[in-house]
Amino acid sequence: MYSKPVSDIFHRYGVDYHVYADDIQLFVRFDPSLPNSIECAKGRLIEAVQEVDAWMTSNKLKLNQDKTELVVFASKVHQRLLKDFTLTLHDNTELKPSPNLCILGVVFDNLMLLDDHVSNVVRNVKYQIRNLSRVRKYLDENTTHAAVRALVLSRLDYCNSLLYGTTTKNIDRLQLLQNHSARLIYCQPKITHTST
Repeated sequence: MYSKPVSDIFHRYGVDYHVYADDIQLFVRFDPSLPNSIECAKGRLIEAVQEVDAWMTSNKLKLNQDKTELVVFASKVHQRLLKDFTLTLHDNTELKPSPNLCILGVVFDNLMLLDDHVSNVVRNVKYQIRNLSRVRKYLDENTTHAAVRALVLSRLDYCNSLLYGTTTKNIDRLQLLQNHSARLIYCQPKITHTST
């Protein structure tokens, strides 16, 4: 309730937003191929941020500029039109677009391909599988299965609906981890195919 006026500010400038605890994401939609669309979107965003900053100052809060990030989600064609997209805030802080952004543990890249997210999941899961492999000989099958569910499958399942429409390469990378996990549980060697 304390921060309710912040949502009123965003509504006033036509800025969509998402709030989670003390983390706020702002969203402005625009068509870069339309004249003045980019400048209009920038203007709305800058004015909303300035008013929120003023509200925070008057309420003894601080907008953390160091944690403020900008990402522009667009197709490859539109990314070329937006290569010089920067936001200059009222204190002359200049925000340049990042290639990706992490929101609640999901890494969104500016093309929405989720390649960076999958790479992050693969790295984390491989680490867990490697650790479980080291102690597997001391664990029975049920305990290993429980550990894989907790440490591996939970990471593979987290926000996996976002992967709808991702590349076959990304799906294959995740499938390999599931296969490796199953072999770990049942102490099965890796299957190699030989051609004759």
